[in-house]
Amino acid sequence: MKTAILLISCIALFQVSCENKGCTNICAYNFEADADKDDGSCVVKKPSVTFWSDGNSHGFINISIDSNQNGTFDIGEHFGTLAFGFGSEPACGQYNTVTREFEIGTYNYRATASDDDTQWTGEFMLDGCNCVLVQLQD
Repeated sequence: MKTAILLISCIALFQVSCENKGCTNICAYNFEADADKDDGSCVVKKPSVTFWSDGNSHGFINISIDSNQNGTFDIGEHFGTLAFGFGSEPACGQYNTVTREFEIGTYNYRATASDDDTQWTGEFMLDGCNCVLVQLQD
């Protein structure tokens, strides 16, 4: 009987010691794909939007949020200025883009070029932990 209890104890100890603990939330900055059990260390990121221009020159492009369905932002809140264009789609948050995290929701934006008053308007929706790319193009 003592041998059986000792054997069961050793097996249980071996199984516990083999667990790979870490952050299992895929929306976290510190997500660990190899983790079997969540250890409570997750630092969850908010969804974000990245604005970028296709490289055509309009001078600086000022971007503002006009409204959202959740009523979080004031009308006309400025949150960034694009100064450079890209020849191809950049990665979310790439240098020289305008990127910002928001709460989950649907947002309307307005962008205005400083050189020629070209305007872009549109809507983007953030859900989960995604990043949405918004291209300001002619």
